[in-house]
Amino acid sequence: MALKQSIRVEVRERTDASEVRRQAMQTARALGFGEEREGRVALLATELAGNLFKHAGGGEVLLRIVEEEASPGIELLGLDRGPGMKDVGGCLRDGFSTAGTPGTGLGAMRRLSDQFDLHTHPGKGTAVLLRVFRKRPPRAGSFQAGAVCLPVAEEPVGGDAWAVAVSGSRGRLIVVDGLGHGPLAAEAADAVLRAFWRGPFLDLEELFAFLHEASRHGRGAACSVGEMDLGAERIRFAGVGNVAGMVVHLDGEKRWMPRAGTLGAEKVRPGVQEVPWTPGTMLLLHSDGLTSRWSLDQYPGLTRRHPALQAGVLYRDWARGTDDVTVAALKADQEEDGP
Repeated sequence: MALKQSIRVEVRERTDASEVRRQAMQTARALGFGEEREGRVALLATELAGNLFKHAGGGEVLLRIVEEEASPGIELLGLDRGPGMKDVGGCLRDGFSTAGTPGTGLGAMRRLSDQFDLHTHPGKGTAVLLRVFRKRPPRAGSFQAGAVCLPVAEEPVGGDAWAVAVSGSRGRLIVVDGLGHGPLAAEAADAVLRAFWRGPFLDLEELFAFLHEASRHGRGAACSVGEMDLGAERIRFAGVGNVAGMVVHLDGEKRWMPRAGTLGAEKVRPGVQEVPWTPGTMLLLHSDGLTSRWSLDQYPGLTRRHPALQAGVLYRDWARGTDDVTVAALKADQEEDGP
């Protein structure tokens, strides 16, 4: 899967929907969407931003490019801290409205999207995920992945990066935090990702030695890698620096802290850690742009939703706002409860 940093558009006024639509259509054209698919993207962007303003008084839309089965697509993630929904099923029916409007919002968005999911919590807000692909929707694979990856506000690019590699029943999630901010930090993170793609399924100790060598001519970086192996029924984690990890399963949460150090500065053995994998288990990595005071126990039902929603909700509520931030999640692609 090719994964990109997100574009953030804040929605404070009704007219902000036009900027969300502009960004979405510009991306669709760059990806070679046809007229009908581009029209879908425009309508979805407008409806999503309009709903944020009408029902929550505002919020933000995160847009990024996704790629599954070599078919590029656009992801729109709407986040708000509004009142939430008491009747999700009712809100998804066409014609249902709590704002005195025609009520075509969520129902139309679900119909027009290739992938749709949402999470809502009364009193805390709502997160809505929409994806449209250039061609037909991709088939279900072994894994689902999602992320929020954003630069600190004053920088044009961020020093964080992430990716997912999949080989059969194995999935590896990597999050990199280049030292500092801005273009030089982005170059440091890109150097690590380029090295990762040259051997994404190397033994974890060997992989980190390789990533260290690739980082020696730049600023250096922090990095963590998590692996979900469905065949061996295990999850493994290794890291150097400040990118934290967590496994969420039926019995609770386990936090993983990486070894102290910096790739490119000093060679550090990452210290591979392992726990059993069971159905429903989720792997999550995040840079230090996210605080560590949260627990998914605070969000009933969120672990059953798409990983992009998990990343979005944690970003919405726990981003520091003073640093680049990345939250990335991975889980086995199993049947989900309907939103």
